[in-house]
Amino acid sequence: EVSPVLEVVGGGKVILEKEKDKMIEAGRGVDVQQSSGMLVYSDSVVSEYVDTNVLRIPKGGEFKLQLADGTRVYLNSATDLRYPVAFTGPERRVYLKGEAYFDVTKSKEWPFIVRTCRSSVKVLGTSFNVCSYEEDSLEQVTLEQGGVEVKHHDETYRLHPGEQFELDTTNEEIEVKPVNVKLYTSWIDGMFRFHNMPLDLLTVKLERWYDVHLS
Repeated sequence: EVSPVLEVVGGGKVILEKEKDKMIEAGRGVDVQQSSGMLVYSDSVVSEYVDTNVLRIPKGGEFKLQLADGTRVYLNSATDLRYPVAFTGPERRVYLKGEAYFDVTKSKEWPFIVRTCRSSVKVLGTSFNVCSYEEDSLEQVTLEQGGVEVKHHDETYRLHPGEQFELDTTNEEIEVKPVNVKLYTSWIDGMFRFHNMPLDLLTVKLERWYDVHLS
């Protein structure tokens, strides 16, 4: 069975086993609780150093994470998320390669930023899904609740609940459209829903989820 890997400050690596509950040292005296398939960072961490951790999810795997501000993140297969063990400064910023669903702790004064290799998603408190694999031709941000702003190059796109930002990376075309949100978020509940998805895209998703090769 594939297992996620937590990379901590100094280059250390910890293999995460879903069935085990334990404390993990995440760097400079910061301990993280692993419980019921989730990593939980404490909101009481205060440090002059802003250490970052990287949670890497292999193909066929998934994991949950609670950041220091209480934000919950569901990470899909073949996904990397880089984040600080504690948030300092005027914003909360994380870096995503792959797909993740975010349930962000609300704060009007403390925006939450998700950076991908192509775009930046800014929120104050909301629930949304980001799918941004470097090898894919599409990047999608799907909003379930609240509001988000997606910035690509010098343009900013404001989403409302039930809307999706879609970037076609082959021609840089962008579309904001209404969608059935459950088609893009049901994976966090262990269900996969599809509607009129091209076969080549469906094949890629199935290969990631199940770590298989479909010829």
